[in-house]
Amino acid sequence: MTILTGANGSGKTTILNLLGRHFGWAIPEMATPAIDEDTGLIRFFQRYFKKSRKKLGPKIGTLTYSNDRVADLSIPSSQSAAYNIDIERQENVSGMYIRSHGLPFTYSQLTALPLEHRNKQRAFDLTRQAKQSYRQPPIQPIKETLLNWAIFGGGGPNIVPDPELKGYYEGFEGVLKKILPPNLGFKTLRDCLKTVVRA
Repeated sequence: MTILTGANGSGKTTILNLLGRHFGWAIPEMATPAIDEDTGLIRFFQRYFKKSRKKLGPKIGTLTYSNDRVADLSIPSSQSAAYNIDIERQENVSGMYIRSHGLPFTYSQLTALPLEHRNKQRAFDLTRQAKQSYRQPPIQPIKETLLNWAIFGGGGPNIVPDPELKGYYEGFEGVLKKILPPNLGFKTLRDCLKTVVRA
């Protein structure tokens, strides 16, 4: 786990927003209104520091990936109050951006059971799409996936067990055992499946 700390206004949110751009999020930055030294008029500045703004170019830094490739970060020349930092030569990165302030929980009834062979990559993609689209709460594809893995992974009288899906189900269960506080008394997902269906 990596923890990013710093004083207010030091750029923590800006860094996280830049990383979020790799996962489908485009959160604009806000420019600073100030008096232009040349015209005396109020305009929006993307970079506002005490030193002379004339010496500042569009490039503000670089982003180095794990494969040692480097992307240049620059700001557009614009007079708008909101703008997006340009990431030149942006690499593809697999991951998920979780906002620090999530949406309020809303009830969403599970109305259908997915019959597809839902592997972990498919489950991840569906959850990420739900978080980005707002068309359905992110908990919806998670509930669907758990039921899919429980039913088709374990099998039954008329269903051939799927070892891959069973492994996903047991792996998810194992993670919950590690991260949930012991005082919750969690032992197995089997005890929660009825709640998953109803919720």
